[in-house]
Amino acid sequence: MESLVKQYGNNMLRYKGVLAIKNNNQRWIVQGVHKVAGFDYGSPWQNLAERISRLVIISRTSPFDELNKSFLKTVSDQ
Repeated sequence: MESLVKQYGNNMLRYKGVLAIKNNNQRWIVQGVHKVAGFDYGSPWQNLAERISRLVIISRTSPFDELNKSFLKTVSDQ
């Protein structure tokens, strides 16, 4: 997330999401505007089936395929 914000933050009008972090039972909440980002832990996941990372980005212009590829590189089996 830090590299995403650093590289594309000027074009990212708004972004928010819930991320599943390996070996952590709590949701990781992400939200921000441009290069101002906030991160915090949320409530615990109730079951493994709902441990799905979701990120929504509203931007002027961004290379979606490149962003998606970078994001998918961070995925691991839980």
